[in-house]
Amino acid sequence: MDKKEFSQEELDNIKKALKGWENVTLEQVQVTAGWGLCNYTYIVKALDSQVSPPAVFYRVFRDIQGAKDRDRENKIFKAIAEKGLGPQCHGATLEYRIEEYIPSHVVGVKELHTPQISRQIAKWQAGLHKQNFDFLGLDKKATKMLNLIEGGDFIKRAKEVLHTMEFNEEDQKVVDLLKTKVTEEEWNSLKEMLPKGEKAIRFCHNDPNIGNIIIVEATGKPMLVDYENAGYDYRGLDIGAFMALSRVNLVHPEPPYIHVDYSKFSTDEDMRGYIRRYLLFFRHDWNTIDEEKAFVDDEYLKEYIIKNDNLEDFEEEVEQILRETYVGVMLNQMFATLMVITMDIKGLPYSKYLMTEASYKIYMEFKEKAKASPLRE
Repeated sequence: MDKKEFSQEELDNIKKALKGWENVTLEQVQVTAGWGLCNYTYIVKALDSQVSPPAVFYRVFRDIQGAKDRDRENKIFKAIAEKGLGPQCHGATLEYRIEEYIPSHVVGVKELHTPQISRQIAKWQAGLHKQNFDFLGLDKKATKMLNLIEGGDFIKRAKEVLHTMEFNEEDQKVVDLLKTKVTEEEWNSLKEMLPKGEKAIRFCHNDPNIGNIIIVEATGKPMLVDYENAGYDYRGLDIGAFMALSRVNLVHPEPPYIHVDYSKFSTDEDMRGYIRRYLLFFRHDWNTIDEEKAFVDDEYLKEYIIKNDNLEDFEEEVEQILRETYVGVMLNQMFATLMVITMDIKGLPYSKYLMTEASYKIYMEFKEKAKASPLRE
C-alpha cells in the first residue's frame, strides 16, 4: 500500500493542539498506521501514562482532485461531534485533523450481518438523518453526491481513462463492461430516477462502508466514523450505500483479496427489515423503544407501530424508502466506480478494476429492481 510515515511534523501538530502533549517526544509515542483511499491515518499513543489524552487519531488528508472540500468537511466533523454522533475534534486544518481516539475495532464482516449490529446502524442513520445542520449554510437542494460527480467532472475524466489507456487482457474485459455504464446517457438516466421531493433529502453520512463502522469497546455497539463525505443527500443513498458496501470486503485474506457476498441484502424482505428499524427510530422517541426487542422481534415492532403510529402509513413509507434505496444503491455504485477509475491507487494486491467489476454487478442488479418498481412522487 502507498504509505506516509508518521514524523516529527505530525507530532508537532499534536503538541500545538493539545497542552497535555507539549513535552512528548517522537521516541515516547507508539504509532499504528492505517490507510484509506482519501487519507493516511495513525493511532498515536503516548507511552507515558500521565499524558492526557493518552491517545489520538491523526488523519492526513490525501489530495483528491475535485472530490474533497476539507474546510467544509472539518466544519461538519465538528458539528457532528457537538451532537454526540461522532468523535471529538482536537484540531483541524486543510492538511490534517486530530480526532478523539475511541478504543474500538473495525466491524467484522460476519459481525456486521447479525441483526443486533446491522440494525443498530439503521438506528444510527436515523439519528443522523434527524439532525438539522442548517447553521452550516449547506444547500439542501444541491446534494453532496451530485455535486461531487458533476463538479469534479468525473464522467468525462473516467471516460478518458477507459477510452485512451491500454489494459491487460483481464482488465480489458471489465473495462468493456464499464464503457457501457460510464456514459452521459446512463448518468442522465440515473438522475431522472432520483426522488424529487424534499422529504427524501436528509443529512447523510454518505460512506457507511465496513471500514467506517467501528465497534466501541466500552459499549459493544457500532458507531459510524469518518464523515468526510457527509452532507445533505438522498436518504435512500445513505441506506443503499450501507447495504451495497456491506457486501464488499476489500481486505479479504486470500487471493484475489477482494470478496463480494451478493447474498447480503439481496431480497426486498431483508431490505424492509432494515428500513423498518430505520423508520421506527426516525419517527419515534428512542426512550420509548425497547431497542433489544426492536432489533430482532418483528412482532414487538409491529405492536409498537400499531400502538404509537399508523401501521398503514408506516408501511407505505417503508415501501417508498425501499424504492429510493434501489436508486440510492445505483448512485453509490456509480460514484464508487468513477472514483476508482480516476484515482491513481498504488500498492493494491489486486487490480483496481476488480473493485469496479463488483460495482458494475451491484449497479445492474439494483437497476433492474428500480425499473420494476419506479418511485411514486
